[in-house]
Amino acid sequence: MANPTTYVQQYTITGGTTGGVFGTTVNQNLNAFGRHLLAIIYSAGDSVYTTAQSPGGDSLQMTSASLGVTNQQFLTGPYNTSGPATNSSGQSMVQDIMPIEEVLPPQGNEQIGFAVAPNATITTGHAVQVGLMYCQDYPPNYWKNQFPLPMAFRGAFEVGAQQLSTTATNLTAISIPSWVREIIACRSITQKAGAITAGQYEQAFFSVLSTIPNLAPLQVPTNTQGATLGTPVGTGLFDDWMPFIPIYFLNPGGTQTITPQINLINTVSTGNQVAWGAYWR
Repeated sequence: MANPTTYVQQYTITGGTTGGVFGTTVNQNLNAFGRHLLAIIYSAGDSVYTTAQSPGGDSLQMTSASLGVTNQQFLTGPYNTSGPATNSSGQSMVQDIMPIEEVLPPQGNEQIGFAVAPNATITTGHAVQVGLMYCQDYPPNYWKNQFPLPMAFRGAFEVGAQQLSTTATNLTAISIPSWVREIIACRSITQKAGAITAGQYEQAFFSVLSTIPNLAPLQVPTNTQGATLGTPVGTGLFDDWMPFIPIYFLNPGGTQTITPQINLINTVSTGNQVAWGAYWR
């Protein structure tokens, strides 16, 4: 029986500090269903704000000996300029979704590693998370032909909460309507919603739990809001859009639920709002 479920495996990475020099490589193994690579989901930002610095983007290095992948380097964000010297609300990055294909077909449990280098020297390496999306059998062509854009959906539901600690916490379960055949996309967000604490950044991922079996890992990165400097004045951070992240799994019918579980990368002192939404047809 075909298994078109998309899996997303999350990596937490600390970027390097010297321009063009990669930090520590983080290796993980795909699950036993991994046969086709689909995308890299990337989000990064300042864990410590340093004035008058910008690396001009990051370089994400991907390696996998068993897949024939050696030192492949992807240009990605965060895309921001150097900032002010005294006070700043930080700088943000929405998720970058980069479609990829395998060089050699994975056979399950393959090891794939990622490392990050700034394009110019910075004082503190970026806080980075990567979501590697893969599958056993491809989702339907009508989904794949739109990728990495989402296909049209017929409905959706979202839940939110305030989360401050790094303890994995379940949000309210989402009941899937009986008419839904397939879940085709999601959105995941973290944003400051209370008093700003200097020097803190917001970054997280959602583990998608469900009564539907065999979805793990489905760990969807959020956007990143970089660390602040001093006592910020003026406006706060904003993201003028938030990407839909295409995912795919079938609804087998009956009474099924999805429970998004929030995982903050670091502790936030006050007022951190998180939300996750499922989109279906």
